[in-house]
Amino acid sequence: MARRVVWYLARSPAAPLLSELPADLEPLPVPPHGLPTLGDDESAALVLDLAGGESVAAAEAAGRTPDIPIVGLVDSATPDALPLCYAYLTKPVRPFILVTALRNACEHARLGREAEETRAQLEELNAIGVRLSAERDTDALLDLILTKAREITRSDAGSLYLVEEPDDGPRRLRFKLTQNDSVTVPFTEFTLPISDESVAGYVALSGEMVHLDDAYVLPPGMRFRINRDFDEQAGYRSKSMFVVAMRTPPGETIGVLQLINCKRARSRVLRSHGAVREHVLPYPAPFRDLAASLASQAAVALENSRLYQSAIRPPPATRFAWPISRWPWRPRSTATTAVRSVTCASRPPR
Repeated sequence: MARRVVWYLARSPAAPLLSELPADLEPLPVPPHGLPTLGDDESAALVLDLAGGESVAAAEAAGRTPDIPIVGLVDSATPDALPLCYAYLTKPVRPFILVTALRNACEHARLGREAEETRAQLEELNAIGVRLSAERDTDALLDLILTKAREITRSDAGSLYLVEEPDDGPRRLRFKLTQNDSVTVPFTEFTLPISDESVAGYVALSGEMVHLDDAYVLPPGMRFRINRDFDEQAGYRSKSMFVVAMRTPPGETIGVLQLINCKRARSRVLRSHGAVREHVLPYPAPFRDLAASLASQAAVALENSRLYQSAIRPPPATRFAWPISRWPWRPRSTATTAVRSVTCASRPPR
């Protein structure tokens, strides 16, 4: 359950009343150094006993910010010129009314923060799109995709897989990049089939998004399995997971983005299974939408990078096909057209 804090000023007349709040509301006096910054999963309200002489000015002096709503306690003798508060409750306050008002105030604060976070995330998503479209270095582009995907979804870890088309076999996935904020990752590239045996292979094969609340407890009917080898070697615990295909506008899947362990607080480090249980939550719908949008932008950026690389540096031995070691798929007709256009444009007139 998300933490809901009810602040009150030191030596407030309301302190005895707040001490009887239920467990989901945590009454705390405002610290001498002022109100601390709330975590990503926390919300708060401030109770002021206006009838007892407390003021909004005193609350602001203690570090109260506009995103913390005020619940004011008043009585018949309270002056009419009241400060702006989220709610006014007349003393003596019935416990049920007080609890309801405080829960609503905390929920109001939470929704306000979520709305502001969503606005900031959309702005960040637009900025990411600009950076992706401008990046031509493939390795830097892959790192940027995974880093930004994890940032906007508060993911502790993540991986990128790219589709490659070898001359001697069927299409496959190459494990190209991984990141983890909590443990050191022993990284080695490898390939795996595009099939329903693995979660990344299943997503590449079907194009469907996979959202798992607990990667170790798969829903009935899922044919793929989660490989726990990395977790066991690194002492890690993969719990919540979101996996989405990177698809170009025509519908071609060129890679898979895998995000792991959505954290309540972005700065939290998950060094134990207990920390994972306490601080990891399922990926909420807004985060899944953001990740899917970024995956689409990433696919376009990777395709553009592929065309750019094909146009400026075609290998001499295979003019229109990159070796597997340099690029994880063969250019299609669009890449060939781009190279031919450059060749024709640079040919001197006869």
